[in-house]
Amino acid sequence: MIRMDAEEKRLVISTVRPGTLHEFMDFWATKYFYDDQKLHDLEKLYSNNIRGPHRVETLTELFKWKMGVYASVKKIRSGLEQNFLSKIEKAAGLPPDISAKDFLQVQFPNGGVIARIFWLHCWYPKRFPIYDQHVHRAMVFLRTGQVNEADELGNLSDKKKIEQYLQYVDFFERFRAVSEELFDNESDGVPGRKADRALVTFGFELRSKTFREMI
Repeated sequence: MIRMDAEEKRLVISTVRPGTLHEFMDFWATKYFYDDQKLHDLEKLYSNNIRGPHRVETLTELFKWKMGVYASVKKIRSGLEQNFLSKIEKAAGLPPDISAKDFLQVQFPNGGVIARIFWLHCWYPKRFPIYDQHVHRAMVFLRTGQVNEADELGNLSDKKKIEQYLQYVDFFERFRAVSEELFDNESDGVPGRKADRALVTFGFELRSKTFREMI
């Protein structure tokens, strides 16, 4: 038997291989946290508030989660008041079957596109997923096998971002189904959260050319 000292036991390797959708979800969702306690604490802002009922305080906490732990409540409220927080009653009164397109382009046409999509998610978390540069990159790669600078979310027009998000809503459904099997009410908040963690972590890794060449 080969004996290994403590340092040698830390010399681990990772093998890139195709996996099932369930394996993909389980692997990448777990990597979201690593050992970052701040990230664990920040995540509670999401899981504790996403289910509502929504008011200024819960929505401010959710946007604080979205913007990061260093964003102050005062800064968040001042930035969101005109387009979002002042229109809670309007959002709460919309029909449960409203389309993403109607919500984003007709009901709430003002404010940054990604902020409006997150606002949509806050009100309909079980129907409409979160969207950002990393999950967008994951979608593009899983569909095409490529990552190009021109396809990055930040390089798209607002109109194109919404078009891509509408595609992502459909793309996300197969991941949501697996996410529901792995759902943990306390840590996830809503069933789709593990799917979001998996895709955002995978998309983050795709920034690396070295990683892409391994796949």
